[in-house]
Amino acid sequence: MKQFVSSVVLIVAGLAFASSDAPVTDCKNGVSLPLQTQISGCEQAPCVVKKGSTVVLNLTFRAPYYIEELRPEAVAIISGISIIYPVAEPDGCKSLVNSTCPINADEIVHYQLQVPILSSYPTVSGRIKFTIYDEFNKGVTCFVVAARIVAAGS
Repeated sequence: MKQFVSSVVLIVAGLAFASSDAPVTDCKNGVSLPLQTQISGCEQAPCVVKKGSTVVLNLTFRAPYYIEELRPEAVAIISGISIIYPVAEPDGCKSLVNSTCPINADEIVHYQLQVPILSSYPTVSGRIKFTIYDEFNKGVTCFVVAARIVAAGS
């Protein structure tokens, strides 16, 4: 089960540049969706990722207020069970593309995370909830995406 969660989280967290926004939905927790969400190879739900690949997630969001620290969190939701997956780079400030921390209020920032989809991951389907938190554990931006891990040859 943990490998499945890792796989699903990696899928969502690791999907890279796409020509259009990925099919994400609101987290329904009052935290804003990113202005733009790009997941490599994902233009329709569920996002299909292949074992042995690397998924790149690109987010663009507006800082709602002054922020000193960022922390990403990926949660895989499989059969109603939520499992937190440790993100490869826990310091979200290190994943900013056009900026550095601290971030000013109303600043538009770009965040990029690469996630390897290991060959050992099981073939599974689920949802990934990806949230970026500030130094006070308050959500800055959040989205949910359906994902499916498939064999490399699929």
